[in-house]
Amino acid sequence: MEPPEPEWVDCLVRQRERFGSLVQAVFAAEGSTLLQANAALPRWPSPDQCRDQHSPSEQAYGEAIADAQLRQLQGRASEALELATKAHRLAKYLSDATRVAHAASLEGHIALALGRLDHAESALTAALWSRSGPDLRELLTEVTIDLLDLARSRTVPPADAPMWIRMAREHAASPNTAIALRQRLYLGLGRLALAREDPERARRDLDQGLVLPTDQADPTWRLELQRARAEVMERQGQAADAERLRQQAETEAERILGAGHPQLGAAEP
Repeated sequence: MEPPEPEWVDCLVRQRERFGSLVQAVFAAEGSTLLQANAALPRWPSPDQCRDQHSPSEQAYGEAIADAQLRQLQGRASEALELATKAHRLAKYLSDATRVAHAASLEGHIALALGRLDHAESALTAALWSRSGPDLRELLTEVTIDLLDLARSRTVPPADAPMWIRMAREHAASPNTAIALRQRLYLGLGRLALAREDPERARRDLDQGLVLPTDQADPTWRLELQRARAEVMERQGQAADAERLRQQAETEAERILGAGHPQLGAAEP
């Protein structure tokens, strides 16, 4: 009689099944869903995580995180939020700062997309103060980007917004931050300044993003930076120049990304 397979093998099987569902969802998707999938794939659970699930609570956490990400990419955001919230509760029960950071950041990101701003702020700030290690620097930078978007969505600026802005500027200026993340940080800062009717501040932030090395930059975020920069020009009474910049940006992006890329013709992913 053969011994039973370890539980982590079952975890790998379920993860493979989820990935198959993800592939099906991506093949059937278009437009904004494809962009969400592109953004979410780097957060997809690593197979190594299956080996780290030793207790029932750890297994339940891993299942909830993976299912939340899959539901999110399938366009079932409300279900995804419930699962991410469950994962966050389990992470706190496990007293695991790294798991708290991952679960809370996912929970906050989904809540923000759903427009549930109070829920998003609570979860994102929990991720920010999770006291997790330096290996999660990229994840916490993503949290900072979401907090900038949250501040822009609020009619009344959150009390902690100045701190979020300061942290975003520190991450954006650091050579240790990946270029694509620096682009997104400057974009978030620029959009927030525009929402606060400060086009000059927005211009400075967006220009910082646009002068980053183009050979390392993400062309999709460069396109968004250029679109936001054109909006600044419009606010400053330069409508013709703004339209020229938009056309140049679309042409440049189409040359790099291809004519069928979902980012072309879509704004604010």
